[in-house]
Order: sequence, then structure tokens, then C-alpha cells
Amino acid sequence: MSPTSSNSLWQTESLENENYHDNGSVSNAAAERNDENQNIYPRGSSVEEEEEGIEKVHMDVDIPFDPASFGFKEIGNLASWTVSSCKPGCGIEALRDEETSLFWQSDGPQPHFLDIHFSRLVSIVLIRLFLDFDADESYTPTRIMLLAGTGYHDLIPFSNLTFEQPRGWINISLDQVGGGEDGKTLKAFLLQVKIVENHQNGKDTHIRGLKIYSKLERDRDAHCDIRESANTTENIIPKTANDKNWLAEPDWMGDFQLR
Repeated sequence: MSPTSSNSLWQTESLENENYHDNGSVSNAAAERNDENQNIYPRGSSVEEEEEGIEKVHMDVDIPFDPASFGFKEIGNLASWTVSSCKPGCGIEALRDEETSLFWQSDGPQPHFLDIHFSRLVSIVLIRLFLDFDADESYTPTRIMLLAGTGYHDLIPFSNLTFEQPRGWINISLDQVGGGEDGKTLKAFLLQVKIVENHQNGKDTHIRGLKIYSKLERDRDAHCDIRESANTTENIIPKTANDKNWLAEPDWMGDFQLR
């Protein structure tokens, strides 16, 4: 073999080796990009599918609620709370705790009752309820009835609520109760929460929070409004009593006068 042929053969082998290394670099870079893409887009999904998935994600986020900004105050501490039954450690104290990881758990036959007794006539402008289907499943109420009156002898239902996998704080509408100048104020000595039915036909129930609000004294005559949360519009179908003028403040509750 001539020197010229040997040089040509060596040059050919060198070019092939360079091409091999270049191709290997290209292959490695492509593999790295493919791994990055797999980290961003899971195996078996495309960019379009991933974008569609992002649009379909729905997160349950509770908007922080500041009652003072609406001229409200929580008055649950003015009442005496009783329940029809409870598991040890899961009674009123757990229900009234600010931490929603705690809850009231009933321990008896349905329906379950939560009674809130006030020592004087109160004007309620908002009731909030915390339920969590993700944590409680069959313990989560699906039907709740709210009643109010001066005592057990004259309790009147004013709201019949239906829930479907509720999550978070829920504002209970009082638009049709008929009390106060705006017709949206509930006046009562006794408020009763009646749990009629649970999801998946569960026997006992969990309620993780219940708040009752009245207007601040200085804002009693001010006009206050609050928009219902997404939980209210999506998970509750309120049904109110037909009579809007019940539970009007009686004359004897006025200022004392000497005659």
C-alpha cells in the first residue's frame, strides 16, 4: 500500500471518528433536552394536553375574612352551646376552637342537633359554617336545617341547606329572614342547627367550625354588605321560610320606662 493510500485511509478514519463524536454529542444533547421535556411534561402527555390540564385545575382557596371590615363581630361567646351527642374530646370546645383541624363529632342516632342559646335577644346578620369533605367524607353533612325562635316551643325553620362535597368556610344567606331595616337580620334567643343527612349515608357527623355574627354597635345603622363566597353558590341551595316577618322584636324588649 502506498503512503498516499495510507494517508487517505487515516484521514477517512479520523473523519469517521469526528463524525461519531459529533453525532454522540448531538445525541447526548437531544437526550438531555428530552429528559428536560419529560420533567416538564409527563410521559405520554403533550404540550397541548398539559395546557389543557392546567386550565382544568380548580383549587379551593378560602378568602381571608375580616368581620370588622364589614362592621361585624362574632357573638358566639355570648351563648351557651349544647349538642345532642358527641365523642369524647370532640365536643363544643373542639367546635369553637379557631383551628379547623378540630371538629365536633356526634355519637348517636340521626338527626343530630346543635343548640345555641343566647341570654338576650340578638340580631344575627351572618352565619358561617366550616365543612371539609376531603377530610371527613361520609361524616360530612349533605342536608342541614337551621331553625330559630325564643325557645324550643316556637322554633321556626328559616333555611334548608343542601351540600355537595363542601370544602371550607360557607356563608349562609339570611336574605329572606325579614328582620331589621334591610330584611336580612335574624332576631332570636335560640338558634338550632339540625343535621338531617350525611354524604354516603354516614351515621355520625363532623362540623369543624360555626361562627355567628352581629353588627358592631357603632355600625348598627350603617349599611353593610358581603358577597357570598364561591362555596355558597356552588355547594348550597338555600330554601327559606315563606313568612318574612316572623321574629320581629317584641315591644317589651324596648327601653325600660317608669310609669
